[in-house]
Amino acid sequence: MVFGRSQKGGPDLWWSVREKVTDPFPTAIRLPDGINSPDHDSDPFLSADGLTLWFTSNRTQVRSGSAIYVSRRPSLKDEFGEPTRLEEPVDSTDLESSPFVTADELSIYFARGANPRRIFVATRKTTDGPFGTPKFIRAFSTFRWNEFPRLMPDGLTMLAVVSPVDRVQHLWASFRPTPESEFDAPVPLDAVINERDSFISGPSWCEALSTLYFSSQRTGGQGSRDLWSSRRVKKEPAKPLPPSTTDDKQAPPLAIAPFGPEVARDRKSTRLNSSHIPLSRMPSSA
Repeated sequence: MVFGRSQKGGPDLWWSVREKVTDPFPTAIRLPDGINSPDHDSDPFLSADGLTLWFTSNRTQVRSGSAIYVSRRPSLKDEFGEPTRLEEPVDSTDLESSPFVTADELSIYFARGANPRRIFVATRKTTDGPFGTPKFIRAFSTFRWNEFPRLMPDGLTMLAVVSPVDRVQHLWASFRPTPESEFDAPVPLDAVINERDSFISGPSWCEALSTLYFSSQRTGGQGSRDLWSSRRVKKEPAKPLPPSTTDDKQAPPLAIAPFGPEVARDRKSTRLNSSHIPLSRMPSSA
């Protein structure tokens, strides 16, 4: 797991590596200088093979308030190399942040702007070629603050952080029938994830989409923002709905519905502290 941690001097990138997905995360360590800079480094996105790290930085050579950087390594035993800033047209005189790159590395989704902050996607034909002109994702335009786009592997569902009102950030989902279609208007996730007045950021999927990780200022946290995880709960197949008595079209099913009330009822939502260790395993002196 790679994440941003704010300390004196600004946020840096940290990570915690475990041997198996059933193991608890060990104490996190700061990534080395070069990846981290004296400035702000945040919004990490690690490729599924662990060899490519994308992140946001406002280090000195950035033309705007922040830009997207990428660093690679040849194997999991090697250190990440010197990061490079993405070129135009992804890079611009505006702020770019919170990158997400598809598994084939041919599409990058990211946020651009300050207020408003919108979600864009840029594509390329080969993994060693430049990205093309970014395209605005119109589905996430109702509110002025949208970031951290996260696309499901099938390309049909997108999660993103949306701020419907000041000082509140929640996770919303948008759907489309095919990867070539436009996304529909997004809807908020269940209140089990979007606790009222909470501030959510940095969502990530892992473990075959069985676990959702995110940071939040929700009730019960220790710091300004803590890391949380929520696991899917198996559901019985839904019974067919009775025939509609109206001409209205039925709303699409919420693909992430398993992160709903069942999670809370089965107590599958687990808070992680800043060291990524479940609190139940923390020593009493911590």
